[in-house]
Formats: sequence, C-alpha cells, structure tokens
Amino acid sequence: MSGVSPNPSNGSRASLEFQSNESGAIKLTVINMLGQSLFSQDFNHEGGAVSLDWETADLPAGMYNVVVEWQGQSYTRRFIRQ
Repeated sequence: MSGVSPNPSNGSRASLEFQSNESGAIKLTVINMLGQSLFSQDFNHEGGAVSLDWETADLPAGMYNVVVEWQGQSYTRRFIRQ
C-alpha cells in the first residue's frame, strides 16, 4: 500500500493506492490526532488496482491518520493537511 498523495495536502483531494487480486468491501476512515473519526467512506473493490480518493478541504490544518480496513486487516497511513 502506498502512502497518501499528495502529502502534505493543500485542501484538495487526497488518495491512497494499492493492488489486490481479490474483490471485497474497503472502509477508509480519517482520524485526527485525538483519535476522533472525522470522515468515513465505504468502497466496493472488484480486484486489480485500487485508488481510494477523498476530499480534504473541510479538514483543518494538522496531522491525520488514514485507516483502511480490508479483508479483516487494518492499515494506517499518516498525512498532513496544510
């Protein structure tokens, strides 16, 4: 799984990419440094390249964790919103 791009984000869209041959549901959650969930989105993946995109314009400047839940596993990446 790649890191968040662009990082730092300037208030536009951000994305995270990875590759999987298996299909299934993916959940993306943006969490602030206080552990509060600010945004959550579900994606349906059919297999192949995955690109998860979300809007960062409504987030205040700061550091965030993006948690991706996929096939019973959880992956965390950090990004900065300028």
